[in-house]
Amino acid sequence: MRFFLFLLLISWGFFDCTLAQSPGGIAANNTMWLRSDIGLTSAANIVSQWQELSGANVTGNFIVQSLSGTVNVQTGPTVIDAGINFNPYLRFDGITNSLSSINIFPGTSLVTNSNVTVFQVLNVKGGIVWLKWETDQVGATGRLGFENAAGTIRFDFPKAVPASAGQNIGVTNVLNKHSLSTCYADAASSVNRLNGASDNTIPIPAPGDFAAGTDKIVIGNENLLNLPAQVDIAEVIIYNTTLSAAERNKIESYLAVKYGFTLNQAAANANDYTGSNGTIIWDRTANSSYASDITGIGRDDASALSQKQSKSINASALVTIYNGTYATGNFPLLNSANTNTFSTDLSYLLTGDNAGTITMDQCIFNGKGQRMQRVWKASKSGPAFPVTLAVDQVAVSASVKNLIVSTDPAFPPGSTTIYPLSAANGKLYTDVTLNHNDYFSFATDTLIVTMVPTQPTCSNPNSGGVTTTVTGSNQPLIYSWSPSGQNTADLVNVSGGTYTLTITQGTCISTQQITLNSPIAPAAPVANAVAVCPGSTATLTVQSPVPGYIYYWYATATSVGPLGTGVSFTTPPILVATTYYVDVETGPCTSVRTPVAVSLITVTAPVVNGVNICPGNT
Repeated sequence: MRFFLFLLLISWGFFDCTLAQSPGGIAANNTMWLRSDIGLTSAANIVSQWQELSGANVTGNFIVQSLSGTVNVQTGPTVIDAGINFNPYLRFDGITNSLSSINIFPGTSLVTNSNVTVFQVLNVKGGIVWLKWETDQVGATGRLGFENAAGTIRFDFPKAVPASAGQNIGVTNVLNKHSLSTCYADAASSVNRLNGASDNTIPIPAPGDFAAGTDKIVIGNENLLNLPAQVDIAEVIIYNTTLSAAERNKIESYLAVKYGFTLNQAAANANDYTGSNGTIIWDRTANSSYASDITGIGRDDASALSQKQSKSINASALVTIYNGTYATGNFPLLNSANTNTFSTDLSYLLTGDNAGTITMDQCIFNGKGQRMQRVWKASKSGPAFPVTLAVDQVAVSASVKNLIVSTDPAFPPGSTTIYPLSAANGKLYTDVTLNHNDYFSFATDTLIVTMVPTQPTCSNPNSGGVTTTVTGSNQPLIYSWSPSGQNTADLVNVSGGTYTLTITQGTCISTQQITLNSPIAPAAPVANAVAVCPGSTATLTVQSPVPGYIYYWYATATSVGPLGTGVSFTTPPILVATTYYVDVETGPCTSVRTPVAVSLITVTAPVVNGVNICPGNT
């Protein structure tokens, strides 16, 4: 046995028990209120009773009972738990499903002879009648009824005969579409309204006579003929008066937030979203550029609203808002299963988008990333609270990696926060706390190019290059180096200088520079020539040596291995004139080798003339 009334007590446990609760906070003249998320008695999802919540006690509760106009055995509708925006529908099968009021009452207990306002959240699928009170089969005295008129909504009030007395047939086809229907009448006209905009208006020539008889009201069929409708119904609200535009707006706002409807945002309809206290929670004028797929979550005690997760019912909708955070990505399937709460009454967070495409082609961060054309704007009332934003992975490009949030819809780098998206259970998601008038969208990873240079060497001045590491890309990328003209990610075989890498990513262009240092070789060392006697060693010395430099001595100009190192070098014994070489190295660079000559000192033998002398003479 399902007892949604018990769930009502649980889910409203944090509310003020003394607070009167009515749709939009409008209690006066509310004669019927049925909602499929509260007050159902069912077994195996088949409903046997639907509790009436207005407190007016006109209709009493609704139960399965026989209808005077049908021989069929009536049965209860089926509860569809995840019917609309995580809330249930009651599904009437168009054959035997109907619920009738326990009370039989004169029509004037429910409406007046000229005035009524009815709100419904429903999905018409076929059949004919889904709500009716009347006593004469043709509606000659008084009728409140709703019928499927070839796919449009037919609103009958105050009479059905003649047709001009109140058969208001809508223009828009609503078959198999979620619809927020508002119908109202006064002594002059009848208005058939869809999603906050008039769908048809007709004049009313005369009032009805709802005091002429008594009957019960039937949901899913009607009491005098067997004309069942195939329809899903989430909520039905009736007032016995013509509500003011401000009152209608409060109730339509309550239903729109709860069920994910976008109220028509045309200027002529002036559809702000309004809390039960009259506070504007979505300003139509201020948010006119973000009027698509409006949806939201919030708590409004006077309306008995606690919508904790929401996605617009529009086919173009992308984002689901969940109250709270979900580290593992296990999201509740039903609003009633979401255990998060709002700490404060009149807490709302609504979002709408600019109807942009979801193509990832808008440049951000100076060309280092891309985002969707679609941008959302947030409207927050009450204190800040954390939410999780989620999208279905299959609905977006594989390049979507981040949520970006900013106070500026252009998402400039200095005022934009990047939230990496997690993936689980087919969704991309992140938790975030949105402020009033924040903007958000979805983006690729930020394109970051890390450059690791290889500096040119003195021995090979064209050996320089850059190894680039690209993270967070949205392929394909096009590379272009200047002034080298290379078109690869890596720059190779270049000399010192400043080089610019241009990366083209779709329509985005990102540039980044790197400087390679030109090698500077040290000056050739100076060493004086030396002359020695044959067979002597020579000491060769660098003049004015530079501290820290390393000097190498070689036997030839092209020798590979040095003979010695240091400022001075002592040669082996010199027998013939010889040239040695010295260079200096610092870092990767080596100077030109300097020749150092070693010559021999030559001595000419003296010439001595011979003299003949006698023995004994000097």
